[in-house]
Amino acid sequence: MPRAKQTEENAKQEEFIVKPHHDRILEAVYKYQFMTAERVTRLLHKQGTLTTVRATLGKLAAAEYLLYFYEPRPTPSGSVPKIFMLGSQGCHRLKSQGFTLPTRYQEPNIAELQKNYLFLYHNLAVTDFLIAAKLLEKKFPAIELYDFQHERAIKRDGPMVVTVEKRTADGKQVVDSGGQPIVETIKVYPDGFLDFRIVQPDRAKPYRFCLFLEVDRNTESDEDIRRKIRRYLAAVKSGDTLKRFGTKTPTVGFASARGGVKRRDELRKLAEDECKKLKEQHYYTQMFSFTVLPDGEIDSETLFLSPVWYSPFANRESVIINVGSRS
Repeated sequence: MPRAKQTEENAKQEEFIVKPHHDRILEAVYKYQFMTAERVTRLLHKQGTLTTVRATLGKLAAAEYLLYFYEPRPTPSGSVPKIFMLGSQGCHRLKSQGFTLPTRYQEPNIAELQKNYLFLYHNLAVTDFLIAAKLLEKKFPAIELYDFQHERAIKRDGPMVVTVEKRTADGKQVVDSGGQPIVETIKVYPDGFLDFRIVQPDRAKPYRFCLFLEVDRNTESDEDIRRKIRRYLAAVKSGDTLKRFGTKTPTVGFASARGGVKRRDELRKLAEDECKKLKEQHYYTQMFSFTVLPDGEIDSETLFLSPVWYSPFANRESVIINVGSRS
């Protein structure tokens, strides 16, 4: 056998040894669902280490701890990043460490994922929002992202199940032959759930702030948005947000990833109209908030600690985490 080929065969036979920095990457891919080398670098490493991170991800993929596919190509030519997910060995590794994963590993249909670019871009936008929330801790140690769940994890663990009055597309109540409202049982799947804990000098215990995330890519109809507003209102009033996520008074944040300020204002107006029809009290209307996501990397401080959010019926912008001191 030629020396070069023998060396290659010997290398393949070498057992891949998982080290602590590999485990951190596997945990990140598990929690954030879809990750690229750039996102892993932003979350876990220093600037300037992207090449090293790419090589590490390649080794994990070669050892089947990760699998990857390519991001849909927006133009006929040019390179596109690899999107990484957990592979079979990665799932087994995390399960052995106590993480909750399905009993049997089922490899995803890569061909279907690559074709469903709307699904992918939506999920990557959720991932970017969650990463921005986690990075807030680095700048402001008093703010901790205590827990979070990506949409895909929420779907795996189960939704909120609520009963709501059935309504027509124009918001009218649907009644039966006897004039009684018809109700329907529905499932509520947020795109993400974030549980912040904020230390403040004047509080004995950390302040808790919970956020349900809805990433909007301008693909849903007006009725789809109205329906989401009704479902979140029902989930809060019925106590299902407490039962499923442990919070009585969450904020529901709609983040517009496509359509800019125009789309943000459309979403806000739809929430106002729906709350008017339902004659909701100020207490409930103010749990909704709307913002615009940038095209590129999200700046954590701008998103969470700057006045870039708008609530229904409010005359001015607000801060989503309004905690006073940022120390």
